[in-house]
Amino acid sequence: MANPQDQLSKKSLEEKINGFGQILQNFGLNLIQNIGEMKHELSILSDKVGKIEEEVHELRDLKYQLHETNRSRSEILNEAQKIKNHLSKLSLKFTDMNSENFSKQDPQENKTALDVLNDLERKVRSISTAHELLSVIKASKEELFIITGGHKILFDIKTFERKIKPGMDIIHENVSSLLLEKIEDWKLEL
Repeated sequence: MANPQDQLSKKSLEEKINGFGQILQNFGLNLIQNIGEMKHELSILSDKVGKIEEEVHELRDLKYQLHETNRSRSEILNEAQKIKNHLSKLSLKFTDMNSENFSKQDPQENKTALDVLNDLERKVRSISTAHELLSVIKASKEELFIITGGHKILFDIKTFERKIKPGMDIIHENVSSLLLEKIEDWKLEL
């Protein structure tokens, strides 16, 4: 038979081994659970680090785009300044040219269309040949074209001009009176 003390010690040893096994089993389960939680947290942290890396790349891209935008803006502003300077120079040249031209112009060059028609009327009253009348009408027509840039009375003048025969030595009185009436009508059309 076995010694009761040996059995007791065997039983106590078995209980201690079972207790130690239980402790190891709990420790292993806790360790596995903690490792799982840590793996999950590391996965979350890894995702967050990945997102942060993407945002850093986007910020770098934005920084580059902002730099390019600022560079483009600077170039545009420089070009705008150059254009502004050129326009200022042109404006000064035009001002100088206009003041020179204005001072050189004679009062005849500042005529209005009405002035041209009044001159035509005055000249028609003093002309006696068809040739003189045609040259006066043509000159007046050109002046009116320059002043008005084109007006319907120019067509009327051209039509009247065709009625005058260049071979006529003396203008008939009715031609002169008809032209004077037309001039009065043209004055009203201006």
